[in-house]
Amino acid sequence: MTEFCQTLFTMTAAATAAALAVMALRFLLKKAPRWVTCALWLVVFLRMVCPVTFEAPVSLVPDTITSGQVTQQVMPAPAVTSTPPVSQTLPQPTQTEITVQTQARDPYELLFLVWAAGAGAMALWAVGSYVRLRRRVADAVRIQDNIYETDRVDTPFVCGFVKPRIYLPVGLDPAHVPHVVRHEQAHIKRLDHLTKPLFWLALCLHWFNPVLWLAYILFCRDLETACDQRVIQDLDRQNTADYAAALLCLGREKSLPQAVPLAFGEENAKVRVKGVLNYKKPAFWMVLVTVILCAVVGFLLLGSSEGRLEGRKVTDSCTWAEGSPVHFPQELQAEAVQMIKPYLRTKEEIHRPETSPMEQEGLTHLECDTTLPARSYLLYRQDDRVCLQISEYTGGDQFDAQYYTLDPAFSEEYEAWLARLDQFLWEERPDALYATAGPLTKQAEAESLLHPLWQLFGTYTIEMDTSAEPYSLSVQLQRIPGLHSQQQALQEYLRLLSLYFQTLATNTEPIQWSRENTLGDWAMTPSFEGAAQSKEEFRTLYRQMETAASRLRQYHPWYYATQALYLAPDLPGVGETDDLSALYQHSGWGIDASGFSADLFVDTEDSHQVLAEDRISHDPLYDCAPLSPGEFPPEANLDLDRYQVKYRTIIYDNQGQDTGYRVYELDDELYFAHYRTDGSLEYLFQASPEAAY
Repeated sequence: MTEFCQTLFTMTAAATAAALAVMALRFLLKKAPRWVTCALWLVVFLRMVCPVTFEAPVSLVPDTITSGQVTQQVMPAPAVTSTPPVSQTLPQPTQTEITVQTQARDPYELLFLVWAAGAGAMALWAVGSYVRLRRRVADAVRIQDNIYETDRVDTPFVCGFVKPRIYLPVGLDPAHVPHVVRHEQAHIKRLDHLTKPLFWLALCLHWFNPVLWLAYILFCRDLETACDQRVIQDLDRQNTADYAAALLCLGREKSLPQAVPLAFGEENAKVRVKGVLNYKKPAFWMVLVTVILCAVVGFLLLGSSEGRLEGRKVTDSCTWAEGSPVHFPQELQAEAVQMIKPYLRTKEEIHRPETSPMEQEGLTHLECDTTLPARSYLLYRQDDRVCLQISEYTGGDQFDAQYYTLDPAFSEEYEAWLARLDQFLWEERPDALYATAGPLTKQAEAESLLHPLWQLFGTYTIEMDTSAEPYSLSVQLQRIPGLHSQQQALQEYLRLLSLYFQTLATNTEPIQWSRENTLGDWAMTPSFEGAAQSKEEFRTLYRQMETAASRLRQYHPWYYATQALYLAPDLPGVGETDDLSALYQHSGWGIDASGFSADLFVDTEDSHQVLAEDRISHDPLYDCAPLSPGEFPPEANLDLDRYQVKYRTIIYDNQGQDTGYRVYELDDELYFAHYRTDGSLEYLFQASPEAAY
């Protein structure tokens, strides 16, 4: 009921906005042909009956209405409430506690019943009126074609839907008959006998809206005026006067709005007579301009710019959760667009921030379509304010970025939206996954569940034994990280991923992990911890797994050499200065699961000496083991006893040949060295992962 009432309220709000716009335009176009404004009323009709619209760059109906934002504020969904545990004493001596979960009665149930009663009453009244009218004219005598005469009515009218008939009262002045018939035939040609009842049925849906009642009344007046103008446009002055006399003679007293019939003298005959006598056929150019104007207005009233920023459709959106991009569901994206749009008009340009917006908090990224130069909007928080980066594609790989700060009032809205986003990330997402838990039937399902692993490490192979349940599963990674700290983070992530897999694949054993083509054996003991047993436990597991994945992503594959501890004397410039740090600039090296690269060089006044440059770039092998006494280069003059964690990684090429590269991990410190083929040390640098870019 809630969803129905909210949808209906959104439709009536949009139809109200469209009706007010048509009323304003109708007032401005007093001298324009009335058939044009009749067409505009059909736009209001479509807004009344159609809950969806097409997308347009701009719209005259506010996005806050079409998006349902106004509805949600006026008609919020009822909340679920819980009563505290209640102790009840049973007849037996045993006492227990019962937790009662109740849902507040939906207030929209009563609202729906009231609406249904009103809509039903209007529909029944219209049907009853039509049936009574058909009974009254059942014995009418056919004069010619679809024209009938009867003594049961006192005014001419059109009645019927499929085969409409014109009914004339007995004793009608013969001088008036031709004018009456032309008028009613004009109604039939214009299909007014269908559009008026349809508009009434639409009004049944919105019977509680006074603006739409007024719209219906004005629509009926415009129908009659349009028919009058159609009849007299080819009449001379005398016949026009006779037509006006017929209107005045057969005019009816004002009555309540109704769906049927289309009576000749209804809708304020005196006003219509004045309009007929003062009517002047408009010039062609005026008609053309009016039609174009009304067509544009109709398009803008029917279209919706919801989901667009500055006229561009937002096609994609994401945020970063634990370092991983997460795409928004459509609902969250629409909320973000509607939230940002009003503040774009008041944004203030600022200088480019010293640190990248991608390193700030509260990131929201909205991507627009490429029918125009591609544009993206990036929201981020900096110095207790919300900032905006707008980037526009300028060709090649180039983007022109501008930076703005948004009105302080936006911050509160943004924080509330981020809370809603957080609920999606850590409640709705895992809950949707947990709802899919069940037994595996084929290996493709296992591959789908392990998709997060592919995002981190690329390809891997799966072997699954389905001969008997529980199925056993072994996964071979093609690559693993080279550093000890990275491998620790990897093992924690794989442990959590295995529990995640067992929770969703209920007929499997813990995963056995190993690595292909490794130096020695790298394998991980399967974790036999229990899978998550509830939705809440799975939420916790999911968050832990994402955090572990984020920890792996933090190990950027590139590090800067921050201090030269040793350079061989025969290297250029060495021996000529005691300041080793002055001999190198911008040196760095990279080591990860997929490759190794080094870009180390020394600069002197006369020469540039490359120490290492991409000597190994594809699928290296790593031998990571605790550092034994005496294995660390003595040239560094470090006291190793003060370190708790001491590991050494030897880098081999993909043929298993020692490349001479060593990485030493001493607690949180990293050292990078290279040994020549004769075993002598060529250089030793201290490295900083914090300086990774």
